[in-house]
Amino acid sequence: MNTCNAERIETSVQKNDVGVVVIFKPTHYTFQNGSIAEVTYEITALDVSTKKEVWKAVVKSAGYFGVNGSAGKTADLIYGRLCGDGVI
Repeated sequence: MNTCNAERIETSVQKNDVGVVVIFKPTHYTFQNGSIAEVTYEITALDVSTKKEVWKAVVKSAGYFGVNGSAGKTADLIYGRLCGDGVI
């Protein structure tokens, strides 16, 4: 993680009562007809107090109507996995 991102995360944590920070890092894009059709994310959850990684996953976001059409479904999937795995 670069210094700028680390500083922005630290500022956000200080302003809010946060226990876990979840970072989405896009790692692969698939294009179809000149538009992004699929994005693969590496998702990492960090414990704020220990600054240690507590969870990691790779998730693909795709949809027939482009990435915007699947954003809500992807968010629900990730939230469900975080809850199911006891991270949040």
